[in-house]
Amino acid sequence: MRDRLAAIIVPLLALGLACDDPRRRGGDDDDSGEANDDDATDDDDSAGDDDDATDDDDATDDDDVADPDSPEIVEIEVCQVTFSGNSFALFNIDVIDPDGDLPSPVIYRLQIDTGALVTHQYSPEEAFGSSGTIPHTEQIGQADLPRGSVHLFQFHVLDAAGHVSPSESIQWTIPQADDEELCG
Repeated sequence: MRDRLAAIIVPLLALGLACDDPRRRGGDDDDSGEANDDDATDDDDSAGDDDDATDDDDATDDDDVADPDSPEIVEIEVCQVTFSGNSFALFNIDVIDPDGDLPSPVIYRLQIDTGALVTHQYSPEEAFGSSGTIPHTEQIGQADLPRGSVHLFQFHVLDAAGHVSPSESIQWTIPQADDEELCG
């Protein structure tokens, strides 16, 4: 009888303790609005929140909220080039930075479709400062970028202060042949 009573009381006690969590009652949790969230409820949507794939500190995606000091991707052009007999997609990424602190090398990130966010560097002959064009190549005709396939390429640019541009994307169909959509 005692074991039966314990089997009933212990789960009820655990349920009661779980219900005592203030987040379940709509009360305040232990976050103070700071970026160092210390519980499972991500409600610290602080001003320093960047929510990118590498440093996400809450569930609210506010990457595209404009920061006046962030760089901005103005335009992305893509065409096909050939180097040493291999075909590449050449992306020309035009970027501006209002506070003029684009570093050398310029740091940028690329995500293809839903793949991993990959960080790249480009070392221009002279520092960009407030504007420039980043050339980026991706080999095409390979297993992950076969000819005739359509892909979404998403770019972000970082400045020296760590500000991240809003995501800018371009969808591109990889040409069926080496001689289509060549850079001119």
